Amino acid sequence: MIFDNKRLQKKSGRNRLARILIILAILLLTVTINSNHKTSNMQMSSIKNLTNLFPKKTAPRTSGQEHKKNRAKSFIYLPSTHRSEQIPARKLEVPKAIPILMYHRINNTATFGNCVERNLTISVQTFTNQLNWFLSNGYHVVSLNEAFDALYLHKPLPIKPIVLTFDDGTADAYYNVYPILKKRGLTGTFFVKVKCVDSGDGLNWGKAVEMTNGGMQIESHTMTHIDLSLASSDELLYELQKSKNLLEKHLRQTVRFLAYPSGSFNDQVIAAAKRCGYSAALTTEPGLCRPGDNPFKLKRIRISRGQDLGSLSSLLNCN
Repeated sequence: MIFDNKRLQKKSGRNRLARILIILAILLLTVTINSNHKTSNMQMSSIKNLTNLFPKKTAPRTSGQEHKKNRAKSFIYLPSTHRSEQIPARKLEVPKAIPILMYHRINNTATFGNCVERNLTISVQTFTNQLNWFLSNGYHVVSLNEAFDALYLHKPLPIKPIVLTFDDGTADAYYNVYPILKKRGLTGTFFVKVKCVDSGDGLNWGKAVEMTNGGMQIESHTMTHIDLSLASSDELLYELQKSKNLLEKHLRQTVRFLAYPSGSFNDQVIAAAKRCGYSAALTTEPGLCRPGDNPFKLKRIRISRGQDLGSLSSLLNCN
């Protein structure tokens, strides 16, 4: 028992010594940390004193108007994903004039039909060459919607905007034109004779929907392509209203534009088009479109067979 008590006393003494050593170590660590913190504060104070010798140059503050002006200067047009081969991003501006080109058939067979149809038919290669020329000369293809908003709502566009339109809605619109435009990320507006849709001679509704989903715009070229200037009130209602309703039903988008068949119209036709809810109508009268023009008398530039790039360039830049 005496031996066991001595062992317990020795063990208790060692435990007290260990606790004392731990307490001393903690105190030493605390002193060291406090010393380092003071040194760090002194160093930071020295650095601040040094930086005061070399004051920082701050940019002058700009007013709200100047800030907006600077933002506007730096804003550039970024082409959408549907326009991969457009010209590089450019600053926007409200255009003074917009050329709207009028195509009909894009086809390698120019021997069919009458003389007028042959004259309005250009080859696929010619059409491709024209598109390449537009892009390489700084033109930017925009939709008819964008052109209308620029002309009448003063919305800016890239410099040198141009609109591509295609009349009649024949099958080569889908097989020849659409693939070329889609490949280049461009858009076009197709005026369709609605009664010919699904008739075998033109588009069908499935292809028309595919084209609109692919970034194209499809608008009305009436139901049967009659001379509207000779039509009665009932005939006008049928040609204008029913074609618009059918297009909107199948394509599930608003139809805003009408192309007069063969360019024939009068004041009665314009009044009927307004009542049917059209925003504008396109003629076959040559020239450029400018802000302030009558939206129901929009001019176009006809593209014909045998037209070279030199003559096309002069038409695009006519006053």
